[in-house]
Amino acid sequence: MENQIEKLDPKDFKRCGNIWDMEKNAGLAGRFYRELVDGNRVTYVYKEEDDFAGEVSIVFDMDDPDYTVEGRRVYMSRLIVKRE
Repeated sequence: MENQIEKLDPKDFKRCGNIWDMEKNAGLAGRFYRELVDGNRVTYVYKEEDDFAGEVSIVFDMDDPDYTVEGRRVYMSRLIVKRE
């Protein structure tokens, strides 16, 4: 299997715990998951073999015009990679 970038399926969300400490950041993880399921967040993961090694998210509505403007501006969130 080769390295690849793919859209995250919400059922695989917990696998992102391989990249960042979801237990330590439970409130944030819960919000991100709800946004993902509601369609307000789209997350892409970078996989090495079958291991999640990085992620980036796009958020469509932050309820703040300094961050998002419907139809004109989205917010890039969580551009992170696994520490190793």
